[in-house]
Amino acid sequence: MLIKMQLEHKKLEETCHEYGYAFYCNGSTVSTMLAAPGLDSKDHIHTTEHQIHGVGRNATLWDMSKEKDLAFTMHKYLDYVPQPFLTNNVGFAILKLLKVKFNLPFKFKWPNDIYLNDKKLAGILVQSEHTNNHIYLKIGIGINVNSDPTEFISLNQGLENEVDRTELLQSLIAIISTALEFESTPNIAEEDDYLHGHEIQFLHQNQQVIGKYCGFDQHGLKVEQEGEVVYFNDAEFVRIK
Repeated sequence: MLIKMQLEHKKLEETCHEYGYAFYCNGSTVSTMLAAPGLDSKDHIHTTEHQIHGVGRNATLWDMSKEKDLAFTMHKYLDYVPQPFLTNNVGFAILKLLKVKFNLPFKFKWPNDIYLNDKKLAGILVQSEHTNNHIYLKIGIGINVNSDPTEFISLNQGLENEVDRTELLQSLIAIISTALEFESTPNIAEEDDYLHGHEIQFLHQNQQVIGKYCGFDQHGLKVEQEGEVVYFNDAEFVRIK
């Protein structure tokens, strides 16, 4: 089957409309986390063929290959405060979709990454702010789809064939829209948890912390130190020791 290089706008417009979003796509943008022109007060999905300066947690950069990868942001206005575990729920939803769709050993790495074969495949960035008596929510997603990265991994490398980006984005819009309705964090299976069974290290308030990974829940990361389990909700640069 011939895979189209460019995103198919008509199909994506229909999917966005089904879930209550306007659709905006351009050839190039600094970051899809910026509101699309003319849509800064409406629910919309902003995607692009080439994101020049994508940013993840802790201001890390996300390099996107033109017309090969996916970068998009769901811009949504809420009349309630979103759950603090929303990033986890979005991550779980994406993980479930990828496992069902592609049957590869994807794993979720707390707090916001999807891994495949010990390499990062996708990242999630959730931001919110108060504006005009509403909560302005932004859910940014970056996925290596058909590119050929070296430090990271793409779906194309895992599957050894190209993936239809339009179809994948349609599925992601649907599954993430459902995840926004979750009222709690689903439990993650051990085999889907990238950090399970490992000693980890990370930064907490600019101090390095080392301990045994014990999972996570809506309160944050759980780490065993000297026989006691401690919660950390603002851990940064988490990695296996």
